[in-house]
Amino acid sequence: LTRQEAFVSNTLADIDTVFPDAELIGKLGCGSVVNLPLIIGGKVIATMNILHEEGYYTPERIARIHDVLRLPATAACAVAMVLRA
Repeated sequence: LTRQEAFVSNTLADIDTVFPDAELIGKLGCGSVVNLPLIIGGKVIATMNILHEEGYYTPERIARIHDVLRLPATAACAVAMVLRA
């Protein structure tokens, strides 16, 4: 998060090193994750976390997630922040 970069893990074993609920993630059929930081005003306000089958997140898919989903996800967080205020 401090580098404001996406975190990607493509195996359940790697997920297990950073997520305490890795066993549940595996039981749900997921084995890879990408966490994309959502940034407003230079600050990370949230992360968009997407799970999929093991080995799913190629560099091309990660770039597509960033290019297609980052802006609408950030906008949704901004609206939620305004509504909460």
